[in-house]
Amino acid sequence: MDWELREVWGDNAGVRIHSLEWVPRTGAPGLPIVFVGGGNGNAWRGEPHGQAAALGRIGARRRSLLSISRRGFGLSDAPPSGYTPSHFAGDVRAVVDSAGYEAFVLFGHSMGVPISLELALVSPRGIAGVALGDAPAQYINFKASHTFDAMLERPFEFDSWDAAFDVIATKTADPAEDRLRFDRSRHRWLAEVGGRVRLLENRNALARTVEESAEAETAYWDRLGELRCPVLLLDATEGWTPLSDSDVERYRAAVADLAVAPLPTAHDLGLGSDLSHLHAALGAFLDRLDEDREARTS
Repeated sequence: MDWELREVWGDNAGVRIHSLEWVPRTGAPGLPIVFVGGGNGNAWRGEPHGQAAALGRIGARRRSLLSISRRGFGLSDAPPSGYTPSHFAGDVRAVVDSAGYEAFVLFGHSMGVPISLELALVSPRGIAGVALGDAPAQYINFKASHTFDAMLERPFEFDSWDAAFDVIATKTADPAEDRLRFDRSRHRWLAEVGGRVRLLENRNALARTVEESAEAETAYWDRLGELRCPVLLLDATEGWTPLSDSDVERYRAAVADLAVAPLPTAHDLGLGSDLSHLHAALGAFLDRLDEDREARTS
């Protein structure tokens, strides 16, 4: 393969944070991407982006992509408390420092947007640009919004892969294709441990994220003017999205160096269908940043 997969671990005040890094083997690399996924995602959520980046399909250059497992997800530690934007941003910083990135582009999707904004505002060292994936500039109260209620009510482990498929897989009119799709991607969500199939997420961690969000709710709108790097806003235009037209205008009014990329996708930005539009928008943004960086160092 033209790329390799590495594990990178960071330590945030004793909490070990796991990440995966897709690294190109050849070519002059462009700026690396640090991917902060949303919801109940873990480092494997970044796999399609990581492979594309390492193969030179996000911008004109091959580049590394580092994907984070937020605390309580994937292989990261799940402490009994400490699930707020400042904790999550500290987790990202710990892994980035372990990876040795001197400059990078931060790409947050959904819940990863406020986490990325928290990091960019509090610890901007090395951040050459920020891509915000289809979410307002706010960390919401998940308890009031009931965002994770259904996830908390479902099982977190199963007797078999068949049982896991029955509960969590997306179903369409084509059961055979549904199963093939599940089997291709199940490693991003599940692992077999001790003869049981388990979700790569800790129930207490998800519950604490919900509970602590009631006090950690944060709006970043008034601080967006503090950002000193270029920003790309990825705006999904088809299907459900939490980003309204008025939110987009608030970003335009607040961010000095902002590009808005409308994408013909739903909130998943094409993860379940076609990622070409997302990768093209990210690629154009990264090409610009690569060129700016070269111009400053030449």
